[in-house]
Amino acid sequence: MNKKFWLQGNYFRRNFIIILLITSIPGMIIGGAIYWFGAEKIEHELQILHQKHVNQQAKHLNSQLQELEVNIAHLGFDPELTSDLNEINFIKEFSKTHNLTQSVFMLQESNPLIAKAYLYVDAEQKTLFNPEYNPLTNMKETEQLQSLLSNKRGIYWRELPETLSKEKGKSSLEFGLIHNIPSGQSNNVLIVKLESNKITQLVKELNPYNEGAAFLVENDHLIAATNSMQDFRYEQDLHAKILEQKEPRGSFMYEWNGSNYSVSFGEMKRVNAEWSYISISPMTAIVKPIIVLSKIIILISVSGFILSIIITWVATRKIYSPLEKLMKALSIFEDKKSSTRKTNEFKLIEDKWHELAENSQQLQNQLLTHIPALKNGFLMQLTQGHLEEYSERDLYKRMKGYGWEIENPSFLFIDIQLTGVQHIKGSFSQSEDSTISFVASNVIKELAEEQFVHIQMMDFHDLSFGILIIEEKRFSTNESLMQFANIVTQAINEILNLQVTVTIGDRTSKIKEIPTIYEKVKHGKRLRYFNDKNQVIHLPEEEKSNLLKGIYYPFTIEKKLIQSIRMEQTEDFEELIQKFMLELIANESKEINIQQGVIHLFNSFQGEIMQSGFHPLEIYDGEDIMQKLMQHREPSSIIHCFMEDVIRPFMIKLQGRQNHERKKLVEQVIAKIQESYMEDISLEMYADQINTNPYTLSKTFKEIVGINFIDYLTDLRIEKAKQLLSTTDEKISDISEKVGYRHSYFNRIFKKQVGVTPSQYRQTQRMNEMQKSTIAGK
Repeated sequence: MNKKFWLQGNYFRRNFIIILLITSIPGMIIGGAIYWFGAEKIEHELQILHQKHVNQQAKHLNSQLQELEVNIAHLGFDPELTSDLNEINFIKEFSKTHNLTQSVFMLQESNPLIAKAYLYVDAEQKTLFNPEYNPLTNMKETEQLQSLLSNKRGIYWRELPETLSKEKGKSSLEFGLIHNIPSGQSNNVLIVKLESNKITQLVKELNPYNEGAAFLVENDHLIAATNSMQDFRYEQDLHAKILEQKEPRGSFMYEWNGSNYSVSFGEMKRVNAEWSYISISPMTAIVKPIIVLSKIIILISVSGFILSIIITWVATRKIYSPLEKLMKALSIFEDKKSSTRKTNEFKLIEDKWHELAENSQQLQNQLLTHIPALKNGFLMQLTQGHLEEYSERDLYKRMKGYGWEIENPSFLFIDIQLTGVQHIKGSFSQSEDSTISFVASNVIKELAEEQFVHIQMMDFHDLSFGILIIEEKRFSTNESLMQFANIVTQAINEILNLQVTVTIGDRTSKIKEIPTIYEKVKHGKRLRYFNDKNQVIHLPEEEKSNLLKGIYYPFTIEKKLIQSIRMEQTEDFEELIQKFMLELIANESKEINIQQGVIHLFNSFQGEIMQSGFHPLEIYDGEDIMQKLMQHREPSSIIHCFMEDVIRPFMIKLQGRQNHERKKLVEQVIAKIQESYMEDISLEMYADQINTNPYTLSKTFKEIVGINFIDYLTDLRIEKAKQLLSTTDEKISDISEKVGYRHSYFNRIFKKQVGVTPSQYRQTQRMNEMQKSTIAGK
């Protein structure tokens, strides 16, 4: 069954969805209720807590600033500062100068919000204690400090003059607390500059999150700020929005750059001033616990949903399992061509059931038409021993399944062998064995069915047929079996003009013994006499002593056959093997004896092959020639098989090897001639050296080289003489001796071969060389 089919079945999907809804809906409802109701309440509480935190931090900031204001106010009653400082010479009266310095320094260290404390003395000599004594000589600085006396208020907040805010490298204006102290005829100004980092830290605590911003302002003057909002400007973006609020303290929602912020604001009463604080916090930071809680709820819900899916899948698979097993049993697979996804499984099962019923009926009808072939196949396996592992009961059940309804059966095997095909001169040709088998099989089957109740024909496709006779309780009598053999013989003789050998086997009542009686019949038919006559072999009555009757083997003809092979006399071999077969069957020897004689001759021939240096497997390419010979049951066919399948392949191999050996011998002789052409050599000398006779060597030499021995030697000596005449100045008599000739004979043979005498040939060659040299020089 297709693994994905259960995902496509309506029944599975419907159950899966129902169980999934049952298991997951309660969890989804509970999770949703917790999120929508619980989260909303928690979000409201978080906003209240945030507002309380801002108010609390604003009170803390206010208290810190009030403490600073009180400290400054108390210094207005310090005798050192309220005395008439205009009459003091700060240079000469060092102790008073030191006391003032100490007072300013103590003020600077009295509060962490104070970054720097100053005392400006408006006397004849303008002086600034910072807290060290510092007489002023710069007019601009004096004017800036003098401007602090213009405000008639005793204590007030304002931006510091540039001369004070630029200290320590700072370029922006800074805020400070100013206290004007009357001192006799002069006015003194006590100046406290706020510690910007401390103030900024206190302002930052108004917004407890890393995101957002916090501001401390006086009207439209920015005192301190912390801002993590990119490109956000309080004056441009928020100041007008806060002024629109009617309450002095409160909060509102503010949208900026697509995000929502909670803005909390309020007022602080300062000495002779009103300050405002603003805290801007992103809602994502405020409700972050809600987001975490939401994620936890979602995670729990998703986990619960996944668990529901797993439980649903397991439960649905358990419910679906019986249906799946049924569909597996019915082999229902996914049909991609049809819309199985919209089809109910039960409808598929119903359709499949009808389909299987129709197929079963068709198969039964086909089985009835193929029963004979199935029976034949079963008997072929049985007789060949392929069903040895089955018990008697199992074999009986199989036979009943093939239609043999017999109680207490008995079995008899008959073999019918046709011979004489080589001599047919009627409607059939020698090559039409299949047609002969077809006609003979039908004739024998028809006659057997008339004679016996249950029979099964077996065609062995070698012009032999087997008949298994199955009867209840008892077999037919020997007389009826002989009568059947005679009827079959007569019918085959008349219709096909062939001879028949009928072999009747033993009786048995056990199915497992059928292979045994078949083998007995198969071997028993070899008891037929090796002639073209009708024969009936009744094995139970056959005398064992008859097996050796008439045994004869023509050893003399065998020796002549082997000798003809050695001498490569193929024509003599064919005549001798015909005599061999005639003598072998002269005494009406039985087929088994004829086959043994043929086997003995073939073995002798194989020995000759091996003595020749070949292996039978090499000659016959691994083919089982012995088996091929045993298939022939007529002398003419055996002779033909010996000539074509046994002798011819060997002669081809032998001739090929002999040609190769002869070529090697000639090559050896040529090599010897090349080495000894200048000596007195002859064909007889070389024939003795290679252990052959001069006639054979001369014949072989001419076949391989194309010319005879003398002509080859003469051509070689003349060519060597030409080389010496052209390249040396040796005497012609010396050259003739070097190439193996006497001087007088050399001149005659050279002129006969070349057409000119040796001296003329040398003169011609030298003239040719001179002409070539002259042409090359030009």
